[in-house]
Amino acid sequence: MSIQGRLGRLVDATRESLWVVPATLGALAAVLAEILARSDVLRDDAISSGVFSGDAGAARSVLATVATSALTVLGVTLTITLAVLALTAQAYSPRAIRRFLRDPVLQWVVGMLLATAAFSLTTLRQAQEDDVPALSVTLSIVFVFVALGFLVAFFHHVAREIRVESIIASIHSDAIAALPGGRESLSADANELLASEPALVVTARATGHLVWLDDERIARLAAASGGTAEAVACPGAWVRRGDPIIRLRNVDEAERPRLTRRLTSAISIATHRSIRQDPQ
Repeated sequence: MSIQGRLGRLVDATRESLWVVPATLGALAAVLAEILARSDVLRDDAISSGVFSGDAGAARSVLATVATSALTVLGVTLTITLAVLALTAQAYSPRAIRRFLRDPVLQWVVGMLLATAAFSLTTLRQAQEDDVPALSVTLSIVFVFVALGFLVAFFHHVAREIRVESIIASIHSDAIAALPGGRESLSADANELLASEPALVVTARATGHLVWLDDERIARLAAASGGTAEAVACPGAWVRRGDPIIRLRNVDEAERPRLTRRLTSAISIATHRSIRQDPQ
């Protein structure tokens, strides 16, 4: 196997490893805690405003609470994630497990919780009666709020990603990326249509559901160019990249590049269907 192939396998294995990003963030947090706790400059009175001002006992209490809470939430998050993975793989496809393990949102949530606990525990060791790392305690509290933000984003992300449309779209994207060239080729029928059609044909730039057609803008552009517009696909239809969406007839050859750009912006394709133009 070539070096490039080995590097590709290594990168792919790293992306599917749930522990790489959390372990890196945890190690960086521990190193940062050691640096801040040992630095006398960062404890100067000039920056004391807004920094934790309690004694050593209060500092140890805060740090212990933060570390315990972060580890507890981490355990609950992993438990919920494993339950979601089992149900999703059973209901849809085992490929969903690989997809969630590669999910950067999950990796960063676990990493932030682990980093918060590592930072607090490392700082806890430095909290002495005559030497309170005030800035480190303050940063530990800040890490809590950041981790909570990541946690809320994670649950919102999971609620969206366990939908069947998202799972199908993700599996499709992985399969297309694995093909030579990393993208889907047009079908023979689409190629024949594009080659033989004298009119201007606007094709889909992505694979998914056609969720929106700006019909008023399309009609204005067609009228301004002196041609007629026809919608080949309707909102709600599943289209592949390269499939025809709009066909304009009697269009001047010089106007085609400009019209193509404007008509493309009048098309919206997404993984989820929208009720706005697709009530069925």
